[in-house]
Amino acid sequence: MKQTLLLLTILACADAARSQPDSLVDVFPLAIGNQWRHLYTTFLLEPPQDIIFTDTGWVEHSVSSKQQFTDSTVWSLTRIRHFNHCRRSMPPWPGWDTCYAIMDTATIQLVEQHAGAHRMNVQAFEWRDIFPFAATLTDTTGMYRYRRVDSSGIVTIRMSQPDQFCAHSFLTTLQSGVGLINIQCSLLRCTDFHRTNHTLLNYLVLSSPEPDNRATTYALYQNYPNPFNPTTTIQYSLSSQERGGVRSLVTLRVFDVLGREVATLVNEVKEAGEHSVTFDARNLPSGVYFYHMKSGTFSATRKLVLMK
Repeated sequence: MKQTLLLLTILACADAARSQPDSLVDVFPLAIGNQWRHLYTTFLLEPPQDIIFTDTGWVEHSVSSKQQFTDSTVWSLTRIRHFNHCRRSMPPWPGWDTCYAIMDTATIQLVEQHAGAHRMNVQAFEWRDIFPFAATLTDTTGMYRYRRVDSSGIVTIRMSQPDQFCAHSFLTTLQSGVGLINIQCSLLRCTDFHRTNHTLLNYLVLSSPEPDNRATTYALYQNYPNPFNPTTTIQYSLSSQERGGVRSLVTLRVFDVLGREVATLVNEVKEAGEHSVTFDARNLPSGVYFYHMKSGTFSATRKLVLMK
């Protein structure tokens, strides 16, 4: 009898621990303005000609918008890839046959389910991607936004993507409050052999996890896309708490690296809440610029990159 009670107590404690929401942490923080840049490295060998393809460069993702539904949220991420694509044949390994630069932009739709620990998936699978989270990805628990982590805030999971001929294996490492810090892909079975290794270079994660609650404070967010050509969007929020919080005088100006003003985007009284403005730089040369916002006692500056 005592052994039965002890067993029931242990099981009850285990179930309680599994049900505690504070045991899970956000390892893929999502908010409009969040941004991640990863080192982008791929290798592909295609038999029987033994052609080798490699990509080396960087990829940047910026959260640009979201659509809220009853059971899910669809996040739109602007993806910018900048890498060198090379090809060579073997034998006799004569050197790179072809090598050229690629820069492209696309929009990635990331679906976050609201149930449980918030499973996430993209609507199209591509093994080279930084976020190849297809709906058919499988492991013991799936790809979730909220996970249990170790003492350093890290969790590593293994996922697989089966299809008719091949099976991709992914080793994914995420960090609490940061996001995906490394993902490696390899081929389990197929006529081809390929692998990827994408590592986080830098990131911007807003302190507030939900952009809908940002309007109670002042904030200036990272523009998206960034780098851009020739237009980009800048979002900011105005406090509803300072001096009644109804209206505020706002200035938002753009400067070059020498401190010269090149554009005035906002110079007027605005209502408290969320705002956005488009910066058109078609008449400016490529380079690094800074945008500065001031409203009341609040001021903030961020960097943007124009790449033509």
